[in-house]
Amino acid sequence: MRWKTGLAALGFSLAIVAVAHADDDTNPRYTAWSKFKVGSSETLTASISTPQGMAINLEMNRTLKELTDEKVVLEVTTTTEVMGNKRPAQPRQETIMAKKTGDEAYKEVGHETVEAAGKSFDCKVIEAKQPVPSGPGGKTHEGKAKVWINDEIPGGLVKLEGTGMSDQTVTFLLKSYEAK
Repeated sequence: MRWKTGLAALGFSLAIVAVAHADDDTNPRYTAWSKFKVGSSETLTASISTPQGMAINLEMNRTLKELTDEKVVLEVTTTTEVMGNKRPAQPRQETIMAKKTGDEAYKEVGHETVEAAGKSFDCKVIEAKQPVPSGPGGKTHEGKAKVWINDEIPGGLVKLEGTGMSDQTVTFLLKSYEAK
């Protein structure tokens, strides 16, 4: 399904939520999780709309399962709802290395307050652009996202608005979190 490709294309946006200004080689995604203890988690909800008017809802939970000086390991569980049908995916593990493996394109554009998870969060606002896969043969297009991040949240993500291929739009919003 095309929406899956669009959703996967927006994965880059989740990768930049903890942008650091340090000139060292520390991975900001690692930093966003490593200051929390094992068991910390965040739950995000997402709505994806396609140009054809299809609505796709997603709930994603990311839980810190392992923390070392070299990496953090998250367990990621998702449930997708399309046309009233809910489908839980098999839990998967995501490993985030402590050292950067590449450069993310971003621009900090200010601070805003975001209402999420029953609270107000003062967030750093980032705009990002990055080539993302859009089909067979290595084709890419430019994915764009606006991301609101806060250091009190495991992983940092409070809100994300982005576009994927075929002008799909997605909005992620923090539903709940547990910081240990």
